[in-house]
Amino acid sequence: MSSQPTLTAAQYLDKIGWGKYQKLKFIQCGFAWTNSQLWVILIGITLTNIGHEWNISNSARGFIGTLFQIGMLFGSIIWGYLADKYGRMFSFKKSLIPVVIFSMFMILSSSPVMLAICGFIIGIGVAGELVVSGVVFKEFCPPKNSGFVTALSSFFGMGGAFIALISICVELFNTSAIANWRLIILFIFFYDLIMFILRIDMDDTPSYYFAKGNKEKFEEILKKIALTNGKSENEVALIDPILNENTNLKRKSNSYKMLFQKEHRRASLLLTVIYFTKMFGYANLLMFMPRFLSDYSTLTRYIAIFIQQLSGIPGTFLAAYLVNTKFGRIKTLAMCEFSAALFVFLFLLSSNVVLVVLCTSLTSLVVLMGYGCLYTVTPESYPTEIRNTASGWLFSAMRIGGIISPTITGVLLDTPGGKEIALAIYSVSFLVDTTCVLFLKDTRTTNAN
Repeated sequence: MSSQPTLTAAQYLDKIGWGKYQKLKFIQCGFAWTNSQLWVILIGITLTNIGHEWNISNSARGFIGTLFQIGMLFGSIIWGYLADKYGRMFSFKKSLIPVVIFSMFMILSSSPVMLAICGFIIGIGVAGELVVSGVVFKEFCPPKNSGFVTALSSFFGMGGAFIALISICVELFNTSAIANWRLIILFIFFYDLIMFILRIDMDDTPSYYFAKGNKEKFEEILKKIALTNGKSENEVALIDPILNENTNLKRKSNSYKMLFQKEHRRASLLLTVIYFTKMFGYANLLMFMPRFLSDYSTLTRYIAIFIQQLSGIPGTFLAAYLVNTKFGRIKTLAMCEFSAALFVFLFLLSSNVVLVVLCTSLTSLVVLMGYGCLYTVTPESYPTEIRNTASGWLFSAMRIGGIISPTITGVLLDTPGGKEIALAIYSVSFLVDTTCVLFLKDTRTTNAN
């Protein structure tokens, strides 16, 4: 047996191969992305409904939506940093705690102020769902099967469709005195509670233990993955995961500073702009879609949102295929962002309900394709020891875009022609996004864990 490690954590995973263990992680991490998407849409549905209960303006609704995004900003920074410092599972398990607790308080909200505070704290927790789960799955997935990292974004569409379906059912069958939005949040409370329970026994990733030089834990988790995937004891012994003190990657004094050192500066700057503009354009299509469809009945709006979100799911599997072909990550991502700009502009020009649903559904399809590509490129652009810090930084940029845009949209919707102006601005933001994507380096051939 060699005394020197000859393989990276990713190469060991390739040696073990894809199997039952990764399939379970795909579902567990996918449900986390489901949760992040459904909460953004749920906040939008709630903001629409509380207008009837508390009679608040669009500007006030926009402010509440902004507080939720501010919470996600803080959460992106906090959970990403903690995941690199104390482990992926430290953040992945604990991020759900504020979501579960304060979703119950949100149900009992007696004023817009109380609801806004709950939304802010829930946002902190929901950010962890998005920041950490993609990296967790990336670090469990063999590089040869990296298409599944892209396919993970299909859970965004599932989350959106799930919350829309619940909303439709509540709208049709709620005959109680309890407001519809409170019942919808109650369903999600139980959903999040179940997810929290399912994460209790999850293991930390091989890449994290490898980066820390923790030989015992690294060997333990690789053996567990191999045995779960059906390898025999003899086959497990041949994996031979040996570490020594030279394997321990020394943590830099300032991991955020590392993001802008020479080797990472270009990727960090471009990705920061991309994350900002993408969320700036997309956040309000989610959060304010019920308001954009205000010319139609509540049931029609929920059905439209259900179709939109469901439409995004096949796009993610198409993206998962394209990113591993010669077309690559960057060309696929650029195509998606340009198409999003086009479809938002066509939504701006549409007045017929069929055309509106068609344009917004196509927007959902290409946006989720784009997210799948982006969340594949991001962890591949950074080494293990700063990967979650990078994700935290970039999701913070995303949240800043999400913080600014609800306020702008809320103000615009209180002015004549504001809907059209808002949609035009979001179309332009996707064009800026597209331009930045074209200057990124494709990571298809450098996707080691």
